Amino acid sequence: MPRGHHDLGGTPAGPIDRTEHQLDDWEILADAVNQALGAKGIRRTDELRRAREQMDSGLYRALSYYERWIASLETILIEKKILTKEVGRAMSLAVGKYKAGDRVRVRTDDRPGHVRTPYYVRGKNGWVERVYGEFLNPESLGHGGDGLPQRPLYLVGFHQNEVWGEYRPLGRDKLFVDIFEHWLDPA
Repeated sequence: MPRGHHDLGGTPAGPIDRTEHQLDDWEILADAVNQALGAKGIRRTDELRRAREQMDSGLYRALSYYERWIASLETILIEKKILTKEVGRAMSLAVGKYKAGDRVRVRTDDRPGHVRTPYYVRGKNGWVERVYGEFLNPESLGHGGDGLPQRPLYLVGFHQNEVWGEYRPLGRDKLFVDIFEHWLDPA
């Protein structure tokens, strides 16, 4: 039987990154949900492993460690008819396109009407500091719409000299702005 995409033991992989990093809120939540489902007997460790093993190899490689947990839990909960595929798909989309640490560039669109993205950060490069979740779109709400579909909202950080040009930083001055996903592109 051929080696699975999940079975990497003994293969050349380069040096191991042993630096510690602080978990993002969504990673902590993924761990808590996994632990709770295990404690309630809803999922077993071997089911979780099997779900990862059966994952498409391209998807497996593209997902981070905790994203694999989420995808595996989704598979198990759908199999056990606790979730439907539609709810599972909606949960997958709720995470958003970006995660904490991703470099982003704010779009330069010049849209009329109620816009929640400040002009002074448009066209600027920054990073995602935090993923808040999905919220009603205020640009739609401001014009009498229903705000749907909901849009992922991020806390985006900028170095002050990126925003203000000739700004003379005092230490590591930063600016943080809440920005909806439809205003962001990868940097």
